[in-house]
Amino acid sequence: MRIAMSTKASPSQTGAQGAPLSRPDTAETQDLELYRTLSRLHREQLRPVGPIEQTLVETIVHNCYQTHHIQHTERELCLLQNSQCLINLGRLARYRDFLERSTREALAQLSAIQQRRRLVKPAVMAAAASSSAKPAAGPQPVRPSRSAIHREPASLPIPRPIDQPDAPRDDVSASAAPAETTPPPAGPGPRSA
Repeated sequence: MRIAMSTKASPSQTGAQGAPLSRPDTAETQDLELYRTLSRLHREQLRPVGPIEQTLVETIVHNCYQTHHIQHTERELCLLQNSQCLINLGRLARYRDFLERSTREALAQLSAIQQRRRLVKPAVMAAAASSSAKPAAGPQPVRPSRSAIHREPASLPIPRPIDQPDAPRDDVSASAAPAETTPPPAGPGPRSA
C-alpha cells in the first residue's frame, strides 16, 4: 500500500509564481508504464470487440495491476514482522482473493461472449453469402404456406362463473338416441293464479 503524500509543495519545489514544479515522480511513471504494458498485452491476447468486451478486459487489466501492487506490499510487510503487519497481511490476502475471483469471473464472461460472437458470425456470413449469390438453376425449395388454422382467429372458451350451472352440451351420442318424451297428462290440473 502506498502512503499518500501531501499535495502541498515545499518552498524548494515551487517556481517563480509559487506553483509546484511539474516533475513527474519516478514511481508514478513506472506505475503508468506498467499499466500501459499490461493493457497492451491483454488487449493483444484477448482482442475485445465492442464496449462490453472492452469493459471486461479493463476489469482484468485493473485486477492484474492491483495484484502486482499487493504482492510488493506483502513483501514489504513480511520484513516488518509485528502484530499490525499480520492484520494488514490478512486484509491483503482477502483483497487478493477478491481480485483473483473477479478476474476469473471476468475471463469466463469474456470467453462466453466471444464464443457466442464466433458462433453467430459464421451463420450471419453464410446468410449474407447465400442472399448475394445468384440463384442456381434447377428446382428450388418451396416454402410451405401457412395452414388454414393459423389464419383463423383464435377463439378461447369463456370461463363461466362458479355459481352458474353447466350449459347444455351438444353431444353426438345424445342426438343419435333421442329420449322418449311423454306428453303432459290432459285434463284438469292445478291452475296457477
